[in-house]
Amino acid sequence: RPPTNERVRLSMAFSLVTALSLCSLPESASTAQAFLNRDPTCAADAAQTPSPQLLHQIHRRGEVLPHSEQLRATWMKHNPGWSYRLWDEAALSALVNESYPWFVETFHALPTHVQREDAGRYLVLHAHGGIFADADVEAIRAFGPILEGSVLQIFEEPSEQWEEWGPDGSLSAYHVLSDSLISVAQPGHPLLLRVLRAIRPLGIHFARIDYSALQDQVHACREESDSSCGCFQTVKSADFFPSHAALKPAMNFSSSVLQLDEARRLAEQLKAGEWPPATARTVRWKLNRVDRQEGGLLLDGLAAVREGREAAGDTLLRAFVSSQWGRRYKYFSHPEKPDLEAATKAYEKAMRLAPEYAWPHYELGNLEMEKGQHGAALQHFRQAVSLSPDEVLFHNNLGVCEMNLGKHAEAEATFRRVLELHGRAPHHIQSMAPAAGAHFNLGMALNASSRAEEAIEELRFALHGSSSHFTRLAGLRLRQAGALELSNSQVGYLVGSALLAEGRTREAAMTLARAHELTNSTDLHVRIAERMRVLADFWHVGAAPGEKVSSLSQAPQVQYVRTGADGSTARDSMGELTPELWAQIKEGKVTLPGA
Repeated sequence: RPPTNERVRLSMAFSLVTALSLCSLPESASTAQAFLNRDPTCAADAAQTPSPQLLHQIHRRGEVLPHSEQLRATWMKHNPGWSYRLWDEAALSALVNESYPWFVETFHALPTHVQREDAGRYLVLHAHGGIFADADVEAIRAFGPILEGSVLQIFEEPSEQWEEWGPDGSLSAYHVLSDSLISVAQPGHPLLLRVLRAIRPLGIHFARIDYSALQDQVHACREESDSSCGCFQTVKSADFFPSHAALKPAMNFSSSVLQLDEARRLAEQLKAGEWPPATARTVRWKLNRVDRQEGGLLLDGLAAVREGREAAGDTLLRAFVSSQWGRRYKYFSHPEKPDLEAATKAYEKAMRLAPEYAWPHYELGNLEMEKGQHGAALQHFRQAVSLSPDEVLFHNNLGVCEMNLGKHAEAEATFRRVLELHGRAPHHIQSMAPAAGAHFNLGMALNASSRAEEAIEELRFALHGSSSHFTRLAGLRLRQAGALELSNSQVGYLVGSALLAEGRTREAAMTLARAHELTNSTDLHVRIAERMRVLADFWHVGAAPGEKVSSLSQAPQVQYVRTGADGSTARDSMGELTPELWAQIKEGKVTLPGA
């Protein structure tokens, strides 16, 4: 961690890039209407050809989790005679390599599994037609005639979810069209091909909070009135994503009691056949993709109530709500500070209600470790690993705790286990780069055991990993050991490239610019220029539909973050950027007002 003055300097520099490059969303919510195309004139003329009755789903390892398997079975139950195809990453790669040679480089350059799977849904539909559904979508009744014809059906999100608001009350994103469920009668639809051609070979587009490759291209087609997009129609959410308050996260409730009341109401409505609506064809349950057990608590609780086991069902629903509130208190308390005491109580309650539920132990271990209670944290992490032996995050934090307790041999074994599990982890966990952290931590454990050469080897793996954080740390440790074979500018290039892949474009720009300034290497200049072109392309075409890129003719403002003695922060401004102030920023000679 840099000293305070350095942190302030970096913060101001990042704010400068924000002023130069950030986009702003339109002020009027009516812009959301620009994504809709409910009654296209082309639908009447679309060919009514037989449609492939084929359901596609994607999972990187070709496996379906137990609760997802239950939901998948509903599609076969209500649509007898349909074919089903579960795609793994190897099958997606084969499809790209064999049928989309122009897309091979882009597809394989996407830095995470989740991004390749996001692209994969458009690939399989373009190649084979049919329907794509996420694993948390349940079929309620037959799809029937909706698959007839050559019109691409795109399903809308519930209208109350179209706008996403930031913590300061400003509109931060539009989420109008869903890519959780897409139907297309025939393969080869031109809009899907257009979506594929718009995907960039780095993951920074996917990091945008409102990014949707499909939504962006629908808007472009509507703006351009481009007949080459083919015939497509957006479909109201009522029959496909019916809303219920119980399906909203804890952040939407003022108390856990209200959320539990809604969960109980949903269970009774399901039992009485009052929900979902009679016209509904599907329900999307929005299961947690990181804590994969949490959704099981909800689904099992609802199922138990429907089966007449009210007491057992209510216990599971209470555990589900308690877990959600533990996460809210710890991670989503803005603008208030995290309430760690309330989070602890909520996780302890979830743990008591569902003893086989591992995630509360993991979070309680994190809370204890933050308080410096490493012995108590160790017990929770061990229990989490015992309940879920293949969960990579549990092993990782167990290893960190063992390191803090000086148990270096145990930590070494634990971090090696993280590296074993990494390749089998879900793509959402993989995107957190646990392997880079495991290599770094393994290096530290080996160094503590006086095995310097092995430690250096692990640190070099971390240096070239996909995490900007661990690239920085590994570079620092290698430099301290006299084993850093790269120049500062080369390390800066690695850090900037990692930031770029992580979607942290402003920090990437500053880091790459600094690396460019430090080096005289023509080769490195060329590689940095390539990365900066990607950034320029993203900022030019990556804006959401309706956004306006800030004009460079406007004088950028320099902002900084002031930290109080109690840990609170506040943003302030030094006003307009001048050449003199910019020179002071670069030299670290800025004096903050009131300092």
